[in-house]
Amino acid sequence: MVTSARLDHEELASHETVAPVATHPLLVDRTYRKNVPLFGIGIGNDFGRGNETYLNVSQGFRPLRYLDIANPFSNFAPGNNPNPTKYVTYELGVHGWPAVGLYYDISLFQVNVHDRIESQQFTQTETIDVNTGNTRSRGAEFESSYDVLRLWPQAAPNRHVTVFANASLLNARFTSSTIVNQTGKTPAYAPDYVLKAGVTCARTAVTLSVCQWIR
Repeated sequence: MVTSARLDHEELASHETVAPVATHPLLVDRTYRKNVPLFGIGIGNDFGRGNETYLNVSQGFRPLRYLDIANPFSNFAPGNNPNPTKYVTYELGVHGWPAVGLYYDISLFQVNVHDRIESQQFTQTETIDVNTGNTRSRGAEFESSYDVLRLWPQAAPNRHVTVFANASLLNARFTSSTIVNQTGKTPAYAPDYVLKAGVTCARTAVTLSVCQWIR
């Protein structure tokens, strides 16, 4: 079992001195300060033959960016003051190395996103970045790989030709939003599934057993 806690302090400042008066009359001269406490816990259980179950619950956040507080091409309202987007991630799965060269990982996950930041029109000439709502993303991930050179005992242990495949299934939805008719819709950049496969060739400076332990 591993527990963790930390406090992130973020300061983001903008000092604008020159801007086109006709299109950008409001200069941003302000420092934004945010404190974000984060916690996490991870539990793993080795049940033998190179297999392990794991559970992870952790918090994260997306720091404010320059374009959240200022913009060289448009005006932000003086009251612009968004909070960092926060995440809570839950993951439960099993992974392991049941045979030499063979790896697998199967997991279920859910990510809750709080205080998504979006730009909204404040006045005819001003915009404001606000925390508009929350989303929930849940799904499953599958991954497996096999180092085919382990089929030949005479093969050098530091040479690897690994065939891999993985798949991600995702269901993402807005759970709440200040935007009308947004709740229940799919957020941007949230595909229903992602499939990948390929071959990796590598030469390492350590033995295969060490590589398996640190992967």
